[in-house]
Amino acid sequence: MFHDPDVLAYALATAALGIVTSDLAVGVLRGRFGTPQRQAVLELREMAGSEVPRRALRRAPAQTLGHSAAEHPPMRGTGVLWLEPERLGFLLRRPRRHLHVELDAVHRVSVSTVVRRPGFRPVRSREPMLVVEWWATNGLAMAAFRVRDAAAWARDIDEVRTPAEIVVPSSLTA
Repeated sequence: MFHDPDVLAYALATAALGIVTSDLAVGVLRGRFGTPQRQAVLELREMAGSEVPRRALRRAPAQTLGHSAAEHPPMRGTGVLWLEPERLGFLLRRPRRHLHVELDAVHRVSVSTVVRRPGFRPVRSREPMLVVEWWATNGLAMAAFRVRDAAAWARDIDEVRTPAEIVVPSSLTA
């Protein structure tokens, strides 16, 4: 059919160019729109960079399993958790909702694989969860978060809310 080498070379080059172009187009579209999981990761990174206060000591993607504070709207899902010198914050991805816990009001911070809330079935997790209990307007409130390295988060929260006391011997102050 194709006896002329130039026509054959042109046909092969055109086919190769078409394949490369379609591959690039799919790559660009996937990068722009991506899979739902990729979109969520990109959105969480953007939230952590733009909607979390710059003075946050720590920030990470997290999943809240709910809370029991009457003054905050119900929330459950993925978002960004951050720690500031005076409070712990969580921003739910969808719908955008904030949860702020003043560190002065924190009663206890723990790490557990089982979370029990009054009126709800226990929530179990293979990974340790960060559990924060604080004094709210309606009494003791609780929130649980799945976050990478929950034990380090608990230590950091405890360190920020109870700063180390430095005692200088009186012999050095004279």
